[in-house]
Amino acid sequence: AGLVLGVEAYKGFFSILPIYANSLAASSWPRDEMASPFAAMRFIGIPHRLALAFHLLVAAAAIAVTCRAWWNRLENRAATLAAASMLIPPYLFTYDCLFLVLPLLPIVREGRSPIAVSGLWVLCALPVATHFNWYPGPNTIPLAALLSLWVLNAPRAGEGINSPGPRSAAPVAGR
Repeated sequence: AGLVLGVEAYKGFFSILPIYANSLAASSWPRDEMASPFAAMRFIGIPHRLALAFHLLVAAAAIAVTCRAWWNRLENRAATLAAASMLIPPYLFTYDCLFLVLPLLPIVREGRSPIAVSGLWVLCALPVATHFNWYPGPNTIPLAALLSLWVLNAPRAGEGINSPGPRSAAPVAGR
């Protein structure tokens, strides 16, 4: 990105971070539009510091699941990374839910649970329904991302709990 956008883009990004942090701390954004575990906790009235601590725990778990998927060269590691990426920043917004198409595609392709697929669609649609005043609850994107991680990384029938699951067909040198 630095080669394409230049160093100024990075300077601009880092200069705006305090503005985002202050807006997040002051709850300046409507909580139903924010799509992070932090925002979901704040929506239900959890104090700022506890909500942030919860968010950090969820982010750490998402990182651990992603590292495991890449370490074991799981077939769905890129989809796992996409789902986990939805759980890292505390200032994610509803329009970012389109990114969840990336984990949804292999879930549908592999014929995973139709209930999970339906649940993912509903969890992604509810925040959009908020804009039409059809749904007054918290943003459900974090739940969709968590469900995606679970479905992508849960052992399949016939696999042991320690089994890494299907690997990609590409051989890796040195193994």
